[in-house]
Amino acid sequence: MNLQELNWFSIVLRILLSAGVGCLIGLERESKNHPAGFRTYVLVCLGACLVMMTNQYLFTTFQSGDPARLGAQVISGIGFLGAGTILVTRNNQVRGLTTAAALWAAACIGLAAGAGFYEGAVTIGVILVLVMIFFKPLDNKVRLEFGYIRLYIHFDNSDVIDVFLRKCQEDRLHVIDMQPVLQKDEHNGGIVVLVEMKGPYKVDHERVLDRLGSLKGVRHMEEI
Repeated sequence: MNLQELNWFSIVLRILLSAGVGCLIGLERESKNHPAGFRTYVLVCLGACLVMMTNQYLFTTFQSGDPARLGAQVISGIGFLGAGTILVTRNNQVRGLTTAAALWAAACIGLAAGAGFYEGAVTIGVILVLVMIFFKPLDNKVRLEFGYIRLYIHFDNSDVIDVFLRKCQEDRLHVIDMQPVLQKDEHNGGIVVLVEMKGPYKVDHERVLDRLGSLKGVRHMEEI
């Protein structure tokens, strides 16, 4: 039996493969309480798989058209769904980029499974799940190792910022960027900024937060 052709066995196999890979990716996201859970990923994978099989069916049945045309529309169209998962928090921190990228990758896996490219769908599916599970701690470790710190700080006034910058210089913390944050509630007063800095190799983040957060005039500080 040729699994590259459309028959009952290959159709069921492609659908099960898409659902299985989508479920694995989605469960990882669901376990971290992300907006797109396992049902979303399963639906994306299944939908992409059906689109690719439909395209193959139309091409083989009518012997005309582009066998990759519908799949190309999925790759571009899934961007709208992914964009809906990207959020900007009150701290101006971007959330949801990984979810959006994973949704796009899930759609591509569904297309591969729908086209009968089983090896590619399985291999990329396994690698994608491993990346999402094990690379998050690695990402955090790399950031800690190289000393990068990103802070959300609420100051009483601009004079406190000058004291803060002098303290950073004393502690060998190089301020790379400082951006003001627009406050929705202006009655609280003060100045809110996002600060990105780089410290010495393997800098102790907790120590930095304790020393800088204890400065007089610093209302609130958190690492983001």
